[in-house]
Amino acid sequence: MKEAFIFETIRTARAASDEDGSLKSMKAIDLVTPLLKSILDKNNLSKNAIDEVILGCAIQKEEQGRHLALALSTSVGLHQHASVSTVNKGRASAFEAIHLAATKVMTNHSKLNLAV
Repeated sequence: MKEAFIFETIRTARAASDEDGSLKSMKAIDLVTPLLKSILDKNNLSKNAIDEVILGCAIQKEEQGRHLALALSTSVGLHQHASVSTVNKGRASAFEAIHLAATKVMTNHSKLNLAV
């Protein structure tokens, strides 16, 4: 079995998104798009090299209830053949995204995945 490596980590700001929260006016796509652009730019990654984007999203409602990974992929201009998945495992959504990305590399289903 192949090894999978994590070579970059970054996360969104964390704050309450309820009526009193500091992020209440921000859309999820506006939080994650700069992160993905940063990873691509910082590591000089070709947008065509990405096999899959797997996005962990714990609260999928309203704007976040749509296919957020697809919107993210489109917003940064990844090629249309990149697979996209939005996963919800509650508070472990990001960990599940990382796990799925690594598993797909280790089982030869892909070479380069982004777990957000």
